[in-house]
Amino acid sequence: MAQIEFEATAPGQSLDASSLMPGDYAVLRGTTGSDTLIGSAGSDRLAGRGGGDWLFGGAGNDAFFEVLDTRQVGGARDTIDGGTGTDSFNLYMGSWQMTGTVQAELQRAAGFLIASAHDADAVFVSDIFQVEMTSIEQIKVVLDGVARAISSVITQAVIDGTAGDDLLDGSGWSIPLAFRYSTGSDTMLGGSANDRFAFSGGHDSLSGGAGNDAFFSLFDPTASGARDRVDGGAGRDTLGVFINSNQVTSAVVSELRLLQQHLADHGGDGTHFTSDLLHLDITGIEAVIIKENGVNATLSDWLALH
Repeated sequence: MAQIEFEATAPGQSLDASSLMPGDYAVLRGTTGSDTLIGSAGSDRLAGRGGGDWLFGGAGNDAFFEVLDTRQVGGARDTIDGGTGTDSFNLYMGSWQMTGTVQAELQRAAGFLIASAHDADAVFVSDIFQVEMTSIEQIKVVLDGVARAISSVITQAVIDGTAGDDLLDGSGWSIPLAFRYSTGSDTMLGGSANDRFAFSGGHDSLSGGAGNDAFFSLFDPTASGARDRVDGGAGRDTLGVFINSNQVTSAVVSELRLLQQHLADHGGDGTHFTSDLLHLDITGIEAVIIKENGVNATLSDWLALH
């Protein structure tokens, strides 16, 4: 096995290592211009070094390297395609750069790892990191020179679905997960921490797993068809129903009274509560919150006012 070095000497060059002998691997370095870097069948290392580069790993477990430069936010992005294999994106930064904005972007990047695990077409786009990447299986943050898994430097992962039907599996994660609204019929699987799920009439299937999870349903009286299925799992889990005053009818109040009785009779013992009006099939839920016009109330307090 041999390491073969490729280094661009002028902006706009193309470095192609795809014809290396089997067993060899490439180290490809671009310039500050817009370069093209193409890896081999081995486990290559690619660094664009500024400019709007195009980097393709090909086969093998490739590593891509970027340096965070917050002075260049919104500049040309590097386009990264890991190809096949287990590929990693390595972001170099200093602890002084860990602002709220950068933390939020890292949370989105972690969510991309969850979304892309079952969607080969998933793309992460960031003007802050100046990248557009796909087929990346690992993200590492090299913070003050020390390489860390992304999960060790963020407080949560934020997962966005697509307009299609997504499998968003966070069951292997131990940090809190925040699943945001999407329009497809999605399957969302939480991890071992206290996760949050937002959904609305998309015929979704949600499982909290361990932890004290929260599920937020946006009530839509015009929705039709299958119910959203919610399983709180272990822990003390909460269902939140978001509703507007003009949606509160006698039928809705009656349905929520049935839900209150179900909680009193069964709690989180695994017995299902189903409602065509609320478009819900729930189990493993111990508490319900109603948010009417932005004001939170426990289910019992809300019913006392209606």
